Amino acid sequence: MIAKGTWPAVAVPIISQKTGDELMCQFGSSDQKGTPQVGVCFELTAGPNSGDRITWIGYFTEKTEERTLQSLRIIGFKGDDLDKFNDQRPDQEVHLVIEHEDNPKDGKVYAKVAWVNDPKRSGGFVMTKPMENKELRMFAARFKSKLKGMPAIEGTKAERKPRTAAPADDSANGWSGNDMPDPPKDRDFGPPPSDDDGPPF
Repeated sequence: MIAKGTWPAVAVPIISQKTGDELMCQFGSSDQKGTPQVGVCFELTAGPNSGDRITWIGYFTEKTEERTLQSLRIIGFKGDDLDKFNDQRPDQEVHLVIEHEDNPKDGKVYAKVAWVNDPKRSGGFVMTKPMENKELRMFAARFKSKLKGMPAIEGTKAERKPRTAAPADDSANGWSGNDMPDPPKDRDFGPPPSDDDGPPF
């Protein structure tokens, strides 16, 4: 099972078992509420699960459609016709936030894509309305006297260590997801999640 964390990845096409066509994404709807959704397959490009594949599902509800469209842009979709996405082959890097989720139907734990992030922003953040230089100087002046009364803190210097392998995941019922063979790389997307009112997974 893919380890929790934020991992670099790239969207990859799959082969439809029904038509034999190479698909960059699939559009459909959820089983329970019929919510429109899109699925994109990713391949991790680094980390302990480099080379593994995982599918992201994005929902088109009033609450989630903007984030879903932003995610498609981050993946590399160009233009304004969603039905043309399968004509494109984006190859730019994204950062996937991977979480683990219990499946109440079978009691097992599965990895899921919680967010598709822009690598240029996933290492930090961007203010919606950043201060201009003059505004920042005026703002800083307000706190000068207070900071004079607060001595600097001498802490321990940070030490960067090399990456280590991801720890084993002690999942529910002791099932880690590694006791089954990997799914074939060329396959249709599996059934979509049922929680179609939450954030786009």
